[in-house]
Amino acid sequence: MKQNGPILRGDSKTSRQYFNVLVVGHRQNRLPQSPEQQEYIRKVLFRVLDKALQEAQDHGLILRLFTGWSDGTDHFARNWFKQNHPLNNQAAPQCYIVSPDEPPSASLEQQVTGFVGISAKPSDIPETWYGITDDYKLLMADFVLSVWDGKPAAGYEGGTVYLVARALRRHMPVVWIHADEASLGQVEIADTSTHPDAEIALINTRDAASLIRFFTRSQKKTEDFGIDAIFNEATALSLTSFVDEGLGISAKDDPQQRKKHAGFWYASFFWLLAPQKIKSVCFAPVRSWRGPEAYVQVSALSKHFWETFDRLDRTATHASNRYRDAVVLTHLASSLAVFSAVASTILLMNFPATVWAVLELAMLSIVLILVWRSQGSKHRISTRDTWLLARQAAEMMRASALLYPHLDSLQGLYEFSSPGLNAKTMDNKTAARLLVIHNLRDAEVPSTGVRATYWLEDHFLPLKQALLALIHDQRKYHESTTEKYETWQHHIHRLTQLVFFIVLGVVLLHVLASASLSLVPENYGLLATLGRVMDKPAWLLLSASFPALAAALHGIQGTLELKRIAERSKHMAQKLEELHGIVEKCHDDPIKLRQLAIMTAETIFSEHDSWRELMSAQQVGIPA
Repeated sequence: MKQNGPILRGDSKTSRQYFNVLVVGHRQNRLPQSPEQQEYIRKVLFRVLDKALQEAQDHGLILRLFTGWSDGTDHFARNWFKQNHPLNNQAAPQCYIVSPDEPPSASLEQQVTGFVGISAKPSDIPETWYGITDDYKLLMADFVLSVWDGKPAAGYEGGTVYLVARALRRHMPVVWIHADEASLGQVEIADTSTHPDAEIALINTRDAASLIRFFTRSQKKTEDFGIDAIFNEATALSLTSFVDEGLGISAKDDPQQRKKHAGFWYASFFWLLAPQKIKSVCFAPVRSWRGPEAYVQVSALSKHFWETFDRLDRTATHASNRYRDAVVLTHLASSLAVFSAVASTILLMNFPATVWAVLELAMLSIVLILVWRSQGSKHRISTRDTWLLARQAAEMMRASALLYPHLDSLQGLYEFSSPGLNAKTMDNKTAARLLVIHNLRDAEVPSTGVRATYWLEDHFLPLKQALLALIHDQRKYHESTTEKYETWQHHIHRLTQLVFFIVLGVVLLHVLASASLSLVPENYGLLATLGRVMDKPAWLLLSASFPALAAALHGIQGTLELKRIAERSKHMAQKLEELHGIVEKCHDDPIKLRQLAIMTAETIFSEHDSWRELMSAQQVGIPA
């Protein structure tokens, strides 16, 4: 679905600042032991990195290299960086070491741009720590460059084969340089787009064949530079401004700081029901809400990340106001059309039938116009879809900002529904996820100090405060939503009942009056008087048009899902309160705090995902 304008950085060829390469591979003891063979692998690795650097520079990007401290492949990658890092050149590549342990020497630390780890002084590194640093490597990587011997995993939870397997599950481009003697130096690239999800789910690090099946071997020798086509494919996704063609949200959908009338009708309607339960949302700029300041500051994410969030948050809020306006107006206008039709029949207030017919036509026209404007077309997505997609992307960014300083990301980000990640063929849900992924990959590496060193253990207290602040903020939001929606649902339900019983009373009186006129003399007391009163045409207006009003009220309540949203928010507030208590009891344990942050982010995202599925079934349509 194409959009009218980009939602990211202007009309540039790419919206990115960095292009990230993750180099993984075997240590010295698992590589071929011949110096000539190792030198050959090193040269192939250098050629591939040179090509990646060229691709990045051709697109105006800075290449960032992520690797480790180990000997072997990591050592080759650091040597390449050392050769390609001229001093005082802002466009030069950068190199970040991601490892659970501290650098083996101070001199080695001076050779890289920055360092990301868990504990500066670990007495014994647990196996799970390697998995944690691998989480951050995969979060940042645009593609994985692996030196692998084609054999199953044998070692830590974090390692070459594990990283390759996880990258394949995420549909990431993976380039494989063979370290086995039979195919030494041969370059292959993985393609998961033609494989069903069931096959990807069968990937097993103890079964090398389950990984190798996804790779395609280049027909040219590496010495002939046959890797051009490989890298064109590997970088196509990462260097495409996919949002322009994928997400379908126009820059015009962002109200920015302009005052908007959207929300006036639904706000006025619900204000009549419960004046104290709704704030003014119209004729004022739409405000975004990032979250508590402690949480925003600790996230360590760039200004551009939060500006993108602001645009999505404003777009979602504005679209939701337009959607709710359309829901309220279509249902009320349809009931007024019925009222006008009956009024035309009985010549209400002695107005000519033409006047009421014109009013009926106007109400029906309003319904049709609102439905038409709310629906999608070939060139734009519907108001509801704009709301849901922008809100989905914004909430994924909110949850991701919580996890980023914990060196992790939402697993739900990588659950793609499109076969293949092509900017022209992907669906909107995939594009929303990729928007968040690319903003995270373009984030600055978290750091403290001049050497850009980040130890997870050193940030326990601010990370805990940020987590508590976000949980408290989200809990208050859901408590407020519960109270507001329960009040609205209660008042609409009572009003619908009142209208129904009024109609029922009128009908019963009319039946009684009709019977009295046929059974008693015309001048016989109270019954005769009731018969003459109920025989007036005006009562037809109540009995015929009020059921339409009751149906309109019920339709508003059902389309906006007031009852179910109130129930979900109430349940969510209880879960967040429980999480808040657990986090408060966490002391001096950064790994446990990280697990709690992941649990919180997944809880928030899961609740939003279920909300999106609930609202995706509702669309502005012609009322029944």
